[in-house]
Amino acid sequence: MVTAEWDSQKWQVDKNIIRGIEEINLSVQARTETDKASKETKCTGRTLEKMDITFSTALTVGGNPKQEQDTLQKLCGTSAPFYCGEEQLGSNDFILTRVDMQEGTLTGKGEIISARFSLSFIEDSSQQEKEGIKEKENLPKIKIMYEGEDIFPTISLYGLLYTQYAENHADVLEIQFNDTGKNWNKWDNGKMKDTEISVEAEGIKTGKMWVYSCEPENGKFKLKALSVPSNYNSTTTKSWESVTLEDLGQEIASKNSLSFKKFNTKGKTRKYVHQDNDGDFAFLKKRCELEGACFVVYDGTLNLYDEKEIENGKSGVEVNIDDEQFTSVIPSEKVNLAIGEFTVKNGRYEGKATDSNYTLIKTQVIDEAVESNADCEEVATSFLRQKNKEINTIEIKTDLLKGVSAGSVIACKSEKKPTWNTDLFVFKLRHDITKSKTTLWARKPLNY
Repeated sequence: MVTAEWDSQKWQVDKNIIRGIEEINLSVQARTETDKASKETKCTGRTLEKMDITFSTALTVGGNPKQEQDTLQKLCGTSAPFYCGEEQLGSNDFILTRVDMQEGTLTGKGEIISARFSLSFIEDSSQQEKEGIKEKENLPKIKIMYEGEDIFPTISLYGLLYTQYAENHADVLEIQFNDTGKNWNKWDNGKMKDTEISVEAEGIKTGKMWVYSCEPENGKFKLKALSVPSNYNSTTTKSWESVTLEDLGQEIASKNSLSFKKFNTKGKTRKYVHQDNDGDFAFLKKRCELEGACFVVYDGTLNLYDEKEIENGKSGVEVNIDDEQFTSVIPSEKVNLAIGEFTVKNGRYEGKATDSNYTLIKTQVIDEAVESNADCEEVATSFLRQKNKEINTIEIKTDLLKGVSAGSVIACKSEKKPTWNTDLFVFKLRHDITKSKTTLWARKPLNY
């Protein structure tokens, strides 16, 4: 399911769920002028982009319409990028200008139990550069290597976003630029997709990535690259006997032109494993979730690791979130969703995993080939981790943060938020290099 994000707000893009975005309307118009003598009309620019979204929420599913209305009203005037999945919508950040509550349902005491919201946004005009070009002297030192050539000196850069993931997801690079040297067709040579590209800026390195798409957008090019080749989603049906997770990772890496490394994985042999018309990396993600493992693809290498081991590793960079450079710190504690007991069943075998901090109980029947109660217990532990690992998370926005990557452990320090004065595992990181800003998402490690 696709997630939309703006500032501290998150929605699912699905009209059939509560707090799911039902509709997104994005609009922009061309500015024109007509020569009085020749009667010719020419385009002189564009208006600011506008966006409207609608979503619903209700008390019955954990929402709070009144509280959300108050929060959104306080955010009016705030400027932030709007993401839909991995794509940033529009050319620049959006400012929330209006919050309307529609179709509200009240109790006899006047409490709002459900409501439909309409939000209006407008493009942040302060980000429209003079003549549409950002001067290179205002940017950090950047190298954009495309087919072995640094193309940065010959383009006008509008945006450079690099998003890293620590868990079962390709890294994403987005570059927005004008081809001022008119060289893009020469670089492309009609075979742009899967061309290797990499970026270095301010000590941040993307490693080798592959171009996934490059399309014109509002008079510019928007290039998207992934840390895996574009055929990563190609589906396959195949079966294995007496195979380990490491064997599967090695085979999938080789098939997709990647190297392979493993770190502290268990190496348990499975009698039978079946891939049923599934993409290689989607299939590997499911296998990892059965065994408490994860993978990261960076610089042409698929790295397979035990999640508990890396989460509880030695911390590196110290991050004091009380410092002024950390402009936004948003903790999230979803304890109402946490599972206290998870039971897995398969025929006559059964296994259970528990977390004494929580009380909810869940049981799941699996079709995975198991040979003992101990096998079921291992799967139950992995499933419990998947359900609970993002119960205690934090989103931190700061100036460009060097020396931290997704998959690393940071030493978080805070007197204002003492419950977060602990080591945290960074599971997602986004560098906005043109704005010299970083957003990271981290969580408290689990001991199972």
